[in-house]
Amino acid sequence: MNRNILLESDNWLTLALKLFHPVMAGDHLVCLADGIKAPKEGRKMPGVKLLHQVCSGNTKPEYIMGHSLHRGRPRRYGAKVRLKDLFHDAGEFVSAPSPVYGENNVTLHFRCLDLHAP
Repeated sequence: MNRNILLESDNWLTLALKLFHPVMAGDHLVCLADGIKAPKEGRKMPGVKLLHQVCSGNTKPEYIMGHSLHRGRPRRYGAKVRLKDLFHDAGEFVSAPSPVYGENNVTLHFRCLDLHAP
């Protein structure tokens, strides 16, 4: 084994015994370690996003960080419409009696537009 690795592990053990209260099982020292590894730079990578994975078991996380190959269809936009401007031309509105029961002499004025992009 490399001498530097042995020296580093000795230094780590000495430091750990000074900082933490050692647990002994008879003549043996008990050491517990956490095996969770979390990447530090994974969230800063370009093109990496939060992905949802469907699984019936509970062993997989619901969301993972990864690359998505799904691009989807390109977005299409129609002409921009200011909704406030649609109320200026009163001639574009249609009138009809109210269909609500009990309302007498009530006339509704409305305008229908297809705002879906072509």
